Amino acid sequence: MGVLGKPAIYLYWSTRSILQTPIFGKSITRDRFKDILRYLHFCNNDARPARDDNNRDPLFKIRKYYAKVTAAFQRVFTPGEFVSVDEGMIRFFGRLSFKTYNPQKPAKYGMKAYKVCDQSGYTWKFQLYTGKSNYRWRNHRGLVALVMSMLTGLLHQGRKVFMDNFYTSPTLFLALFRCSTNACGTVRANRRNMPNELNKNSAKLRVGESLFMKGKELLGMIWRDKRVFAMLSTMHDNQFADTGKQDRRTGENIRKPKMVIDYNKHMGSVDVSDFLTGRYADLRRSLKWYKKLVFHLSDLAMTNAYIVFKSVTGKSCTHIDFVLDVIEQLLAEGQMQATDRPKPTSRGKKSSPVLRRDNPTRLEYATSDHWPTEIPSTDKKQSPTRLCEVCKPARKETRYFCPPCEVALHPTCFRPYHTLLHYSNSHEE
Repeated sequence: MGVLGKPAIYLYWSTRSILQTPIFGKSITRDRFKDILRYLHFCNNDARPARDDNNRDPLFKIRKYYAKVTAAFQRVFTPGEFVSVDEGMIRFFGRLSFKTYNPQKPAKYGMKAYKVCDQSGYTWKFQLYTGKSNYRWRNHRGLVALVMSMLTGLLHQGRKVFMDNFYTSPTLFLALFRCSTNACGTVRANRRNMPNELNKNSAKLRVGESLFMKGKELLGMIWRDKRVFAMLSTMHDNQFADTGKQDRRTGENIRKPKMVIDYNKHMGSVDVSDFLTGRYADLRRSLKWYKKLVFHLSDLAMTNAYIVFKSVTGKSCTHIDFVLDVIEQLLAEGQMQATDRPKPTSRGKKSSPVLRRDNPTRLEYATSDHWPTEIPSTDKKQSPTRLCEVCKPARKETRYFCPPCEVALHPTCFRPYHTLLHYSNSHEE
């Protein structure tokens, strides 16, 4: 549904020629899908804590699922040298106690999540913000504790962390430096323990000029480009470097502080994760916040799986091809499992003695179109043959094919092709 976006759910099962997508009707009926979606649940409501309970878990409705998925993110992938810490928004307009507003994000209203992402866009840590009463991160000391907790498991390994001015402070960077972790980020000039000289002299700078102040472990900088902004780092010096671009008016190479170039290069990993996750996201609307979160975590898991697949295999695979391959394999696995499920029997009139002697499962596949059919004759050949899909390595030809699948098959190859995931030469083995 994220790939084939339609304005209403029932349209996915529509039989109109301009809208028809047969795979939905073949996989599940519309009413069953809507019932599952309606009653989708992840907890036992009988054990739900009271609303006035101060120790009430805000994520009780989804705690087990949320914990397993986010733990899997950290278990299957190890980030590289460069990581970034930033916020992400999950668009949601329903009623929710910890719904937030962030005018700087594309999705301004919704659930806020703190994320630690690898340079590739892999989301290694996902932590949902559930309100001030549970996380006292608004003050300076709380922000330091937040970032340190988000990076638990990545410290003392020589990594380099990038963050924006919401988190950056001298206290945090010194704490990270003591954990053998370097950091770089934009900073608010009036942040606690920042030198006043940087803020005072910012008005005197012209475009392209900068001012550095060096401490034992920290380097502070104010630089004027289109506007003045401050940065803090524990891994840079006051060097400038070419950006690879030229000024349109003068033709000269544009140079910027190395600190700025590295920040622009490595800070966007959270944005890459959000972009990939929203590219083929499930667009179903819901007034239940936990369903919205489940859909988002599902899309995020697909994005992480795509990044892991490329990292492990080294194959060149587009995002859409990976998503479609996963969908096809999930549908194939579901159809294989569906054959073992008991089928409901309708209660009706008792059959006559003559009908009772007949085989009750004789018409079980009456609605199926997957039958051996002779390949139609052409003007050039009266009895054409084609390579069998199952026997391709042996280059054996056949007179029969499966019309719905549009593949040539020997009669003996029909069963392995329609029942096995790896069907090639399966009947010979």
